[in-house]
Amino acid sequence: MSALLLAAVLVGWAAAITPLPGDSQPDGAVDGLDYDRWSLNYKATGVPKWSEGGYTVGNFNEDNTVDGLDYNIWSLNYGRYRCLAVKDVGLSEVGVERDYNMGAAQKIKLKVLQEFGLADFNVQPLVGKVVTSAKLYVKPAGGGRLNLNDGTDLRWLTVSTISHDWVEGLSTGYGTDPVGHGATFNESSYQRDNWGFSGAKVWDVILGNGNTLRCDLWMQPAPGRPGWQEVTLDPRLVQAMVAGASHGLALMDGSTWYGVNNYISARESGNGPYLEVVAATSDTAAPAAPTELAVQPALNGATATLGALQVSLRVPADAFSYDVTVNGEAVQRWQIPFAAAGGTVQTFVLRDLPPGAGATVTVKAVDAAGNASPAAIAAGTVGPALIVPELPAFPFQPVAGPPKALGTAAVWAFPEVTKVDPVTKAVLHEQVATDFCQANPVWEGSTGTIRLAAARGEIVSFQLAIEGALAACRIEIGSLTGPGQIPNTGAKLWRNWYVQRESEYALPQALGQDFTLPFADNAVVGQTLQAFTVDLHVPKTTPAGDYQGEVLLTAGTDELSLPLKIKVYGAMIPDDVHFDPELNCYGGPGTAGSTQFKDSFRLAHYHRCTINRVPYGQSGNVHSDWVPTIAGDGHVTNWSTFDAHLGGLLDGSWFAANPRPNVPVPVLYLPLFEGWPLNFLDHYDPGPGIPINGDNDLDKLHHDTMAKPIEEAMDETFKAAFQNCAADFVAHFASKGWNRTIMEFYLNNKPSWGYTMWTLDEPTEYLDWAALNFFGRLYKQAVNDPEAYTADFHARLYEQGLAAMDRGRPTFLFRGDISRPMWQGSVSDGIINIMYVGGIYPSVTRLLADAVGRQPVTLNWYGSCNAVNQSNWGSAVWCLKAFALNGNGVLPWQSLAGSDAMTAYDTNGLIINAGSYGVAIASYRVHALRRGAQDCELLRLLQLMNGWSREHCGMLVSQKVPLTSQFPTNPDPIYGTLTSQGFCEMKEGVLQLLEGPELGKSARPSRGRGAGVRSR
Repeated sequence: MSALLLAAVLVGWAAAITPLPGDSQPDGAVDGLDYDRWSLNYKATGVPKWSEGGYTVGNFNEDNTVDGLDYNIWSLNYGRYRCLAVKDVGLSEVGVERDYNMGAAQKIKLKVLQEFGLADFNVQPLVGKVVTSAKLYVKPAGGGRLNLNDGTDLRWLTVSTISHDWVEGLSTGYGTDPVGHGATFNESSYQRDNWGFSGAKVWDVILGNGNTLRCDLWMQPAPGRPGWQEVTLDPRLVQAMVAGASHGLALMDGSTWYGVNNYISARESGNGPYLEVVAATSDTAAPAAPTELAVQPALNGATATLGALQVSLRVPADAFSYDVTVNGEAVQRWQIPFAAAGGTVQTFVLRDLPPGAGATVTVKAVDAAGNASPAAIAAGTVGPALIVPELPAFPFQPVAGPPKALGTAAVWAFPEVTKVDPVTKAVLHEQVATDFCQANPVWEGSTGTIRLAAARGEIVSFQLAIEGALAACRIEIGSLTGPGQIPNTGAKLWRNWYVQRESEYALPQALGQDFTLPFADNAVVGQTLQAFTVDLHVPKTTPAGDYQGEVLLTAGTDELSLPLKIKVYGAMIPDDVHFDPELNCYGGPGTAGSTQFKDSFRLAHYHRCTINRVPYGQSGNVHSDWVPTIAGDGHVTNWSTFDAHLGGLLDGSWFAANPRPNVPVPVLYLPLFEGWPLNFLDHYDPGPGIPINGDNDLDKLHHDTMAKPIEEAMDETFKAAFQNCAADFVAHFASKGWNRTIMEFYLNNKPSWGYTMWTLDEPTEYLDWAALNFFGRLYKQAVNDPEAYTADFHARLYEQGLAAMDRGRPTFLFRGDISRPMWQGSVSDGIINIMYVGGIYPSVTRLLADAVGRQPVTLNWYGSCNAVNQSNWGSAVWCLKAFALNGNGVLPWQSLAGSDAMTAYDTNGLIINAGSYGVAIASYRVHALRRGAQDCELLRLLQLMNGWSREHCGMLVSQKVPLTSQFPTNPDPIYGTLTSQGFCEMKEGVLQLLEGPELGKSARPSRGRGAGVRSR
């Protein structure tokens, strides 16, 4: 070897990362050029070893000769490519750091959901190649606590594609980047570009959200590369970059915790992430162009200001992704799905387009090697922005007049759940007219008339205020007559119980029974006013029209008759629940099957709510009153206790006397969890010396770093018993005909309580979702109901309900309570099929709407009702907000309390055991949930009648009732902005619209039955 050649070799070696075996250039590819270099120097001797630079002359091993052994190394590695990072950035989700860029930093912090990295790679050499395998290499750079994985705490890595381009930036640490305008959590380019649409965050374009791909992988030391870790990738992630369908890869820690700051080296350090890819075969043949391309307005993909376009095509063979333009402008990747199976018809929606504009759309099919087809072209028109009609005028215009006299007392009526101070007589938490006691949405003081609007099947309600002291007082409600009759057998009277002057609990008060005012037992100091609440059920069979009756009040010999008028509209609220306020609890009410239990469930059912008890504890103990007898193999041996304790909920027999007679509860928890039918601790072996102690942070870190995957660690005995038990539940329900209740398998436990090893409720890291998915797959196999995991099932469930679906089998779903759906992404697609989302819900509505169809899933929103010292209309508006944002229910996380709630504020005391007053007493917040749920049922009818989206409904409601900033007519609500006037006007406006013809045929869905629902 000449001195000049040797010098060149040494310079090349010094400038490169350790080259690939067989790469003589070194250009990151083992190809024919390297063979040429080997053959040119074949049989040369006295050359440097591979590790000393001999690779540049074709010597790929540690001898000093270019020979057949080197050819073998080349041939074994032929088609292997190394793709270096060309840009990378660290991002943070925490506080002000959301606007920080770390694009020029030496390290990237990976800290579960809080901090993560993006990296893009040079994959140009792979274009025209068939990628068959790929590995990602990262070099840990400190920050661990235990460092059990070869010097790092990192073990599981989540890797996903990125469906929006981004700028690396110039910031070397935590800070803004006004010069380089690098990517931040909030923006793809600081102060210049968002993450795809207004309000988007980086989570909208990674992790399976926004048409991205993901994989969750075990990271382990890279053989022969000290200090490096390798991850075997799903090749599709690299293929996506080759096809131009991804702007790099997102990297996220999936198995540590917030107390650990793990780092990996960034490219600026010289040890940045890189890929090694095997692509030994060429593919330069482009796929055929898509056929049957068609575009049309996507009416339910629009917003209040922007339109949308539906694209449909027949997928050509070998298509992997698409390149799409609209009027010559490239459509961003987050809008473009990956290709479906060849030969199928694929439909997708392009959003945020100028409404009503003409649109010429081109679509090219791109294969996994990056070859693009000729363009298919179609023209059409973008759909209009969403338009809803103005709500009709409120027909009740009361004439004011003073309250009516009953002896020395004054009487007036006011709307349900509105609060009036029992001392000052002022309306609380609501802006009202100064003469509210003389005229309000249900009261005309001049004639003393109470006037309500009702749907058939609805429970309507109002309140009576009695100012002053009275003895021998009673209240009676007469039947109402009109085109038919509304019998007074459907009337209920409730006495308002005050907690520190807040009207809070509804104590049953018998109609026609004497009482004395003020009530001494409530002990409201300075009380001048007592309110009562009147409910009246309007039977489904009631003919529409105007009805009149009376409310009769007597006090001794004094008597007051108040006309009661109800306008009954033609709309009918169905018996079956389609929007469910679900009253969650963790014990009680009483023992299952007891009087308290039955009375509490009946009370909730009356109010169109559902009590649902998690039937096991954080300690791993199942509730004995909720389970059948089982054998050691998980099979059920005796159902008698279970049937006696819960059967009346499931066949509806306990509700025979309720307004919705014999309608079963819409949902109920199963007792299945990681501790039953078998205790997982007896069947779980994570590996030698690995602690099973979730409430110690370092033991948990040790476990999560070193434990075997849960599928391997859990023994076959546990798996079989779990599936035996689940299958027996399905079979038993089928034999009983219990087909109208969704049975939920739900995992609630968290490791901080000392039993389980995973955060199964509100998961925070990939390993939590991995555990949920493990149990969910066992359950899915045992239940054997593939239909329940389809988008069509969820659409029909909403449109029809279980009773009308008449599936002929029970419905068992896997529920997840997910406080961070944006980080869940697609990891539980096809597994979790009913999802309850926490307080983040209204901030990620587009992401959740996409999940409805992709996962697919039915959504509910969990949280809390309004506090006792806030407007009860807050609980009603929670229902309306959830409905408008694609939710099918709300869930207060804790709903039961004891008698202490009668004297001290208790946000969770929605149904209480009030001792001598009754073992089942409802808060007026439950009345508010009923009002919200009934309004949602009416909105659902209007939506289905007109082919609307949920956003249509939100826009309609927000004309009178403030919802969220998504609906432009109103800001985010403060409880004080909610008014009974707005609710009454909104409800009756919806009832009037339901009387009329279908609205705006142009707003009907652009595809088949249910299209409007599916695109919600």
